[in-house]
Amino acid sequence: RRMPPWDASMRNCVVLLDTSASMNQRTANNLSLLDIGKAGIEQMVRRFPNGLKFLLVTTRSGGTVESGWHDSQDDFLAKVKNLVARDLSDLPGALRCAFDTLEQRRSSADLESYGFGRQPWMTLDAAAVWVITDG
Repeated sequence: RRMPPWDASMRNCVVLLDTSASMNQRTANNLSLLDIGKAGIEQMVRRFPNGLKFLLVTTRSGGTVESGWHDSQDDFLAKVKNLVARDLSDLPGALRCAFDTLEQRRSSADLESYGFGRQPWMTLDAAAVWVITDG
């Protein structure tokens, strides 16, 4: 029996896509690395149920949120398709942006708090972070 490709408790997914100019490199089949990353994101998103929320972060300007938690999956995929690779790569800044945004969501739901720290028994708002980069 095949297991589903997601954890049933996971509700949020952050996709960090490298949009640096180096993602314009072409592969043997004449696709850019960015095009391959976009196709991979689209395949993964279509395998998840509609209840899953996605956040799209790019490496532009030290981490830019391109699509928020409240966007539908169709809006999310449309924004992924419109991305171009022309920026400088600031992967550490983009990771910081992704985790800060995720932490803001968790703090607003009282899953993490300043004085009490993380509440690991609260798995109702589990999340995954996918990083797609050329290195």
